[in-house]
Amino acid sequence: MIPRAKAGGWPRSTDDRAVDNAILYLVRTGGPWRQLSNDFPPWQTLYRYFRRLQESGAVRKIQRELYDAARVSELRKRY
Repeated sequence: MIPRAKAGGWPRSTDDRAVDNAILYLVRTGGPWRQLSNDFPPWQTLYRYFRRLQESGAVRKIQRELYDAARVSELRKRY
């Protein structure tokens, strides 16, 4: 669901997996962007990616998919 890099531009210098992991880490912990561990890319880079995902509607779509998957999983446990 996360958009890939556009064809024909400069190659990305930031690993997509590192961006995904950092954003998920922030969502789980609720910590501030500026206090991210040095194991992740710079917070400014991550924030820029996150804002683009928000503006494109990808964050909302991911939330909906995860919510639906959790509901289905919970219903299967009951029956």
